[in-house]
Amino acid sequence: MAFYWGRCFACRDSTNQIVSFSRYFSPIQYRSQSTAVHRLTLQQYRLREELERDHNQCRQAFLNGKFAIFNGNKPYMTRTDRGNLLMTKVNYQDVQKLVNMDTDNYEVPNFVFLGLHDNRPFFAIDALSLIHFHKTISYCSRCGNKTYRYFSGSRRYCMNCRVTFYPQVSPVVAALVIRDGECLLARQPSFPEGLYSGLAGFCEPGESLEECARREVAEEIGVLSETVEFQGTQGWTLGIGDTSLMIGCYVTVDSSAEININGLELEDAKWFTRQDVKKLIACTPKPIAINGLPVFIPPPVAIAHQLLSDWANKC
Repeated sequence: MAFYWGRCFACRDSTNQIVSFSRYFSPIQYRSQSTAVHRLTLQQYRLREELERDHNQCRQAFLNGKFAIFNGNKPYMTRTDRGNLLMTKVNYQDVQKLVNMDTDNYEVPNFVFLGLHDNRPFFAIDALSLIHFHKTISYCSRCGNKTYRYFSGSRRYCMNCRVTFYPQVSPVVAALVIRDGECLLARQPSFPEGLYSGLAGFCEPGESLEECARREVAEEIGVLSETVEFQGTQGWTLGIGDTSLMIGCYVTVDSSAEININGLELEDAKWFTRQDVKKLIACTPKPIAINGLPVFIPPPVAIAHQLLSDWANKC
């Protein structure tokens, strides 16, 4: 097999299910029966928690663990005989060779514990989001003393203040605006040519998720919301800095409402029928002509795609 650096932070696992490499190696969490949900047993959940906080137990887990190697946000990939790229999971001995690990002192550069995979501890080396956390929280914000990382990499601790620091997770509402048989897709100026997606925005302090969804819709397309229905969530680590928690929802608006886009954030917004969306899903990631305009939507790993897929298949 040949090895490659992947182009994204997500891929398909050995069962061909989409896997998003968030902190706990979990796919998109959805109520929908059509989307795979990664569940652990009670024993596995408790073992994962023990490995995160117990230095000695986590050290021992190294010997039997599986490791994913990252270069920045690019995972180490394996191309199978069929030509598919799969996330490469290597054992302890392979890691020693790849990163010149000090066998006696467990000196692995920039590693973090991600969770359990096939009942074995799963670690990542140079996983972008958590590594950034350790670089930015090297000193205590209260007293200025140096903080120390838990062996698992899941948190840092100030011995002087006895305060534990955890990675920050920023809530983001991903809203698919819908009306009678249509949904609204928009594009930002920074999007690749032809890419259209749902609306999204960070939740502000003191704001509920419902309020955030209504505010984003009003700000970006100038329409008041009637109802907000939440559908699912997804951890998102595709960037340098804090991890986001994507909260997917459907926002219903009046069928006669006229769009008035905010030119500062959006450059275009259009209504698409269910048939349009089904065609876009079938052709992802290739653009297709919709009303003479080349359009494509986010890939299946994105919560925006899952919202579109669930909505399109409701009828």
